[in-house]
Amino acid sequence: MSKRRRGPEPLGIVLIHGAAVVMEGRAMVFLGPSGAGKSTITRILQPFAPVIGDDRLYLIPRGSTWLVANATTNRALAGALTEEEAHNLVGVPLRAVFKLYQDSGTCVTPVDTIKTCRYLTTSFFEFFWSRNFEVQAQKSIFAQIADISRGTLGFDLHFEQSTESGAKIRQAIYANLPTK
Repeated sequence: MSKRRRGPEPLGIVLIHGAAVVMEGRAMVFLGPSGAGKSTITRILQPFAPVIGDDRLYLIPRGSTWLVANATTNRALAGALTEEEAHNLVGVPLRAVFKLYQDSGTCVTPVDTIKTCRYLTTSFFEFFWSRNFEVQAQKSIFAQIADISRGTLGFDLHFEQSTESGAKIRQAIYANLPTK
C-alpha cells in the first residue's frame, strides 16, 4: 500500500502530534505517543483550562513567538495548508512543553533544551508522511524545532489517570513555572 505524499506546512508552521490547553493565557503542550494520555490530560484539566486540541497541533511562528493552534480536523490530514489558510491561523502563545507519563502519582520535573527538542522532534515524526519529506525540508523543520526548544520550558509530567488528579496536576505545573 502506497502512502500518500505531502509536503511540509507553509510559512514555517510545524504540525505535531500533541495536545494543548490554555493556562493563564498561554499554551501548555502535552506530548507522547498514542496511548500516553494526551486526550486524558486535556479531559482532566478541562475544568481548569480550555482545551486547544487533543491530537494534532500547529506550531506557528509569529516574530519571536510561537503560537499553538488546533489541527485536529480532517483538514490537517488532507495535506499541507495553503498559504492563505496558514496566514489565517490563530493561536495561543506557547509557554511550556510536557512529555507525559502515566503513573501512580503526580510529579513535574524540568528537562533541558536538548530533551525538549527531542520530544518535539519525536512528535513531529510520529506522522508517517513527515518521514517522507525531502531531507532539506526535514533539516529546515528540525532547525525550527530547535528554535522552539531554545525559547520554551520543557518538563516531564508523571500523572495519575483520574479526574480527581486535575487540581494536583495544575498545582504541580504552576509550581514549576517561573512567575511572570
